Formats: sequence, structure tokens, C-alpha cells
Amino acid sequence: MYRTDAMTYLTSEFGDIATDAKFDANATASAYSTAIDNSLRHLGYQETDLPTVNVTQSQVISYLALLEYFTLKRFMRLYSLKFDVEAGNKAIVASRSQAFSQMKSLLGQAEADLARLGIPLGGVASFEMGRITDDFLEPSTLAEF
Repeated sequence: MYRTDAMTYLTSEFGDIATDAKFDANATASAYSTAIDNSLRHLGYQETDLPTVNVTQSQVISYLALLEYFTLKRFMRLYSLKFDVEAGNKAIVASRSQAFSQMKSLLGQAEADLARLGIPLGGVASFEMGRITDDFLEPSTLAEF
């Protein structure tokens, strides 16, 4: 999967959010490009390879999950600036922080998806099991019993 494929994926998946956030073409390209770069870094690619890398087929699912995580994180920062407004003894009530709450929920789901793929990011607790050896002595022949 090339960088252009990732950009197409992000444009199709997050186009509505970018429009709602009033991103112009430059802001959208910058946000997606940063998400692509961060995703490739987490997959272990060198900084010099970021502009031209072709993600292997075995890493595509992890790559897509990382793309979603970093893109949602970027939009969540923008929506964190919105706040609820009340005026005139609650004659006017505008709940603008609702988008942030939804974005936070989506980011949590993305973190959980990454943890399931073995890429723990964010506040998701993870555990990795190492090798356990129970028998540190020679196996028994049961002759001692």
C-alpha cells in the first residue's frame, strides 16, 4: 500500500469530518500526511523511507488501524476547543462539546483495535506474555515415587 493509497483511504473515510471541521485542501492534506508519517514510523520504517515506502501486505491491517488512530487524534484536538453555551436562563442552550465526546469514543475504539493487533497506544492497558518454562529440571521418569 503506497502513500497515495493511504491518502485516498483517509479522504474517503474522514472526508465528512474534515468538511465539518472546515478544513481547506491544505489543512486536510497536512493532517492526513502527518497521520501517514506517524503510522509508518510506528510500523518501523526509517525516516528517509517515509515519502516512498510501500507497506507490505502483511502490515496493511495494522497500517489502516494506525491511520485511523492518528487521524482521529488530530480531529479530536480540534473538537476539544468546542464548548457548551448557555444564555438567558437556559433560553439558549448549545451543546457543542458533543462532537468531542463522540470523537473521544471513536479514538477509544481505535486504541482498542490497535491493542488487539498487538500495537498498544494511548491509555489502553495491554499485556504481552513471554515464554514460560515450568520444568527447569530434567523430566521425571516417576521412578522416585
